Amino acid sequence: GLFGWSPPEPQSPYLHTSAERVAVEVQEQIDAEAEEMDHPPAAVQFSRPFACADSLD
Repeated sequence: GLFGWSPPEPQSPYLHTSAERVAVEVQEQIDAEAEEMDHPPAAVQFSRPFACADSLD
């Protein structure tokens, strides 16, 4: 630590736990958004072959 001082040991587990909790919450939000977005990407992929066929003409 700074000038030979280091924070008390019990502090770091709490910091790591809260950081992990935030990461889990963010991942859950991403998963929820991914589930909502499942259908539009399928529609986009469905239209792509037509775009390719148009470019060949």
